[in-house]
Amino acid sequence: MESVSSSANEIPKYGLEAWLARRKAWTKKPETASAPSNGSSTCAMSREWLESSSKETQLALFKALVIDRRKLNQPLPLEFAVKIMIQGWQSDGTWPEGMVAPQSSDENQ
Repeated sequence: MESVSSSANEIPKYGLEAWLARRKAWTKKPETASAPSNGSSTCAMSREWLESSSKETQLALFKALVIDRRKLNQPLPLEFAVKIMIQGWQSDGTWPEGMVAPQSSDENQ
């Protein structure tokens, strides 16, 4: 298959090569870690709370965010947003019955 890009440093513009290059750029760890603005203990508490949240809590968040279209006060990590969305989709019948969410394909974890 012929490459669309003209230079090794340039991201391809089309097809699977472009998607893979963008995904790699989006998922790589930052070169310099920036300190959280509200303190790492708050981030750790939020993470712990989100990981241990009940099905009812996830459904309430789904309803608030998707059905009621409310906005979050603070950013929500993508992994938790996906968890909440799947729970909501399963509840309202959008997610196919019996289907299980795939394991993470993130190479950085």
